Parts: sequence; C-alpha cells; structure tokens
Amino acid sequence: MQLGIQGEVYMASFIGTIDEFIKYINPRAKNVVNAITKNYKKEKGRCEHCGSKAKTLEAAHVTGKERPKIIEEILDYFRNGEVITVDLEVFENLFLEAHEPISEIILVLCRSCHTNYDSKYNLNGVVIDNSSTADNQALMTNAQIIDTIREIVPTLNDVQVADLQDLNYSKETFLITYPVLKPVPIHSNQEKIRMEAQVNGYNRWSTQRPIIRNRECFLVTTQWADRHRQNFTNWLKQINA
Repeated sequence: MQLGIQGEVYMASFIGTIDEFIKYINPRAKNVVNAITKNYKKEKGRCEHCGSKAKTLEAAHVTGKERPKIIEEILDYFRNGEVITVDLEVFENLFLEAHEPISEIILVLCRSCHTNYDSKYNLNGVVIDNSSTADNQALMTNAQIIDTIREIVPTLNDVQVADLQDLNYSKETFLITYPVLKPVPIHSNQEKIRMEAQVNGYNRWSTQRPIIRNRECFLVTTQWADRHRQNFTNWLKQINA
C-alpha cells in the first residue's frame, strides 16, 4: 500500500502475463494456503485417505482445483489480451474466497498419501493409474460427491429428500456426522447462507450452488472423507436401481 501526495491510498497492483504473475505471486499464494489450512489440518487430525495420525499432515489441493488453476481462473477476470492488470489485495481476497468451503478444495493427507495422490494424476487431472472404474467411483472426491448430490436431489421423491435431511439417516447410511442436506429459506442472501452453513464457525455445508427443488432450497454437506465414499456409491446404486 502507498500514500499519494494528497494522502490518497493506493494499493499495490500487478501488470504482466499470467506466467509472470504465477512466478512472482505463487510463493505468497503458498503462504496464504498454509495459513488458512493450519487449523483445518489440526481439526481433521488424521490423513483423509489412510486414517494415519501422522505427526506431519499436509494440505493437498483436490485434483482439478490446484493452486495454479485457481489463480488462472481468478485472473481471467482481469485479462486484456495477454496482459493482466490486478490489484493485489483484490486478488488475495478472491483467492481466499476460492478456498471456501475449504473441505471442497483441500484434502488433509500424510506425506505418503500426498505423494501418491499427486502421482495418480497428470497435469490435466486425468487418472493415470490402472484402477478399475468401480474403484475410482468408490473414491469419488468431495467435489464429485457434492456435484452428484446437486444433480440428483431434484429427481428424488419427497421421502428420499426427507431422509437426506435426517441426521440419523445420514449417520446410518453414510457414516457422516451431519445431515446430507440442510434446508434454508429459498430467498436467502449469501450472508444468510454463510451463517446457515456453519457450525461453531466452520462450514459444514457448501455455500455454493444451493439446490432448488419444488420451491425448497438446500445446502449440501461437505463433510465427506474416504471412509464415506463406498457408502455413498452403494446408496447411489440403490436409488438408481
């Protein structure tokens, strides 16, 4: 930040190409990610893949939502041909918002699982191992599960939608600790949705793309871990039978 001659406040800005921006800003972006994931890693307390309570847990971006991809998506709003002109404070605020809810963007992994997770995909997010289709389906990411729920809920009957709002049903069916769906007033603004999505200051339901069904509005829980994925796949097969 700089002060002008008359005392006006000017925020630092960047002008250059995307590659130049990533080169110079990526170290700062890494520090921001480390800061926002510090408490989240403590909260999780174990690797989301193997369950290990390793002394050192690492934050891994979900495939398809890697840090450089998030940066590029934000910078598209500030592009003029090949040149980017962006206020750095504005960028950082958007970068922080792009990591909400954090459970959709970050996986907490031990170092071994982090290495294996990164090596399983090429730079375009394509699976490069030889796992079967069934295995891959059982290991759907948070984002994939959440998007699947968003797509399927409008097609479910009233009993099925009521079940997904029931805590006991969610625990018994998926082993998760929050109801899959949380109803909110249909005309809720973003601030109201943010408040409804939180428990003790942490987002437990996604604030993005609420589901609209028969003049009802629902948020989808983000609290999916590896131990839940096979149960979700089994449920999906059952309702599609």
